[in-house]
Amino acid sequence: MPVDFSECTLNTLLYAKSIAEATQAELELLYVKSKDSETKTTRQKDYKERLAEIVDKDERLKNFPVTLNVCEGERIKEIIKFHKRHKCNLIVMGTKGANNLSRKFFGTNTLNIIQKVNCPVLAIPCNHAYKPIEKLVITTDLHSQTLKLMEDSMHYFQGLHPEVHILHLNKESDMATQTEFQLSDLPGSVRKRFTYPGAKMYVSSFKDFNHGVDHFLQKHHADLLIMFTKRRRFWESLFNKSLTLSRVGNLSLPLLAYPM
Repeated sequence: MPVDFSECTLNTLLYAKSIAEATQAELELLYVKSKDSETKTTRQKDYKERLAEIVDKDERLKNFPVTLNVCEGERIKEIIKFHKRHKCNLIVMGTKGANNLSRKFFGTNTLNIIQKVNCPVLAIPCNHAYKPIEKLVITTDLHSQTLKLMEDSMHYFQGLHPEVHILHLNKESDMATQTEFQLSDLPGSVRKRFTYPGAKMYVSSFKDFNHGVDHFLQKHHADLLIMFTKRRRFWESLFNKSLTLSRVGNLSLPLLAYPM
């Protein structure tokens, strides 16, 4: 989990802790210091003290073991190096988003990480207060590859026992309003590959993808969204963002971006 000791750190750390405990995983924190902004005399102890000040603000983090790693360099590059060196299977990051222009040509730190690593990234919006993950939504196109990844993505949340809603969106350009209905049972193609108990499936028609997802999340009071994203070449990423990446810069709740 990359940290910057900002207001995002505590919130993001609470989400990382809940998943680490549920999966019995180790939590590694990484602080990347800039060569220009900090003196060479800053000690590892100083960073640990800054982290302790944040942890001490919340009783839920008391006695929770974390390892703080400190390195120097360019933030994105060092996060990717750390991810590869330690073979991380999940990255949890706080995100502040970006305006449309900077997001199109440069992207937020989180966008860059999602596009360049081969593991899932859980993006936590800074303005979203921590809330236990009790209800999550998975969007799917019902392709066989996506159905398999749906099952894999639940590894991080099964120990939290959330209620799962599967959302399949159909684009209808001539519709004035969104329609939605719940299937009485999971289709056979889904049931064969997705074994999480009690999952509910919905089919919704919409004019705009993001509006369709937002409407569903609000209506069903979701705590987290899971989407699947493809890695793109450089020029494709400039002019043809995936549906998952288009949401990262303006998140209203945590998003797990799972690579295909």
